[in-house]
Amino acid sequence: MALVIAGDDRICLIHRAEFQGDPWSGHMALPGGRASREDLDARSVAEREAWEEVGLVLPPETYLGALAELPVRRLGLETNLVLAPFVYHLGPELPALTPSDEVAEAFWAAWPDLWDPSRQTGRGVRFGENEVWGLTLRVLNEFRAALTAS
Repeated sequence: MALVIAGDDRICLIHRAEFQGDPWSGHMALPGGRASREDLDARSVAEREAWEEVGLVLPPETYLGALAELPVRRLGLETNLVLAPFVYHLGPELPALTPSDEVAEAFWAAWPDLWDPSRQTGRGVRFGENEVWGLTLRVLNEFRAALTAS
């Protein structure tokens, strides 16, 4: 998964397209997905998925580091999947986002807004008409903890 920063305080969020049988269909997320045979490692998965899902190129010099790997849970139960989030900074400009057919919408969201207490819901954070929750919220909370620790 790629947590992509641009501008002063923007991160790339996506609203996944809806597909029958996809458990993450319609969710708010960060760009990312499953490994393919051509991927060398988890970081290359994040970079490939950012390109495929929203057209973002993540060159090596934009890489800031990795956040803690997180176990993936579904319906409250652990799976054998692990999410590896990687952080990138693309600079002061906000690159255009070009959603693929896997993405209904893509946004540059101000991350401080996502931690505004007025946006908190019972399970996550309101973002426009949508809600950021679950695994994506866990990654964002890891990011926030890393920011406040530095």
